[in-house]
Amino acid sequence: MVHATAGKHYPAPTVAVQTIQAAATLDRAGAIALENAGCAKLAATDAATAPIEPWC
Repeated sequence: MVHATAGKHYPAPTVAVQTIQAAATLDRAGAIALENAGCAKLAATDAATAPIEPWC
């Protein structure tokens, strides 16, 4: 449902929900590692780099 609402050009909401679901059964260290992996994945997307490109 989140992916359908956010769309394919905004992957962060989908990754956030997936991370929360997967981390719910992990200990704190495991959850943090999973969150870090998700953030690294999102940092490499077009959506993450788009706002910093010049408007020229």
